[in-house]
Amino acid sequence: MAGRRAQLAGRETSTGPTAAQRYFASMTGAFAAAERTAGGERRTLRVAGQDIALRFAGGELIPAILPALEHRAGKPGQAPALTVCLWDSASSGTAAPPLSVGAS
Repeated sequence: MAGRRAQLAGRETSTGPTAAQRYFASMTGAFAAAERTAGGERRTLRVAGQDIALRFAGGELIPAILPALEHRAGKPGQAPALTVCLWDSASSGTAAPPLSVGAS
């Protein structure tokens, strides 16, 4: 998965990770903190023949997001093609890290 992340976030330079890679890492860390605080739930969707995992830190967002996607519900089990991590700062107490636009 690390290779796929590098592909999506840009290549690492000889001086270290890119700004996009650093931000992705900080978002991943923030989600992990939110999940530790609020607990975690996972749902699987099936879209265009691919499994997509939705990881929720806490359950507050589930009723806001899943009703529109119920018709795409899948069965958990296989490795997903994509994992989307979702949380809200109000219920988890974990804010998303600030985005530095134009940082390199």
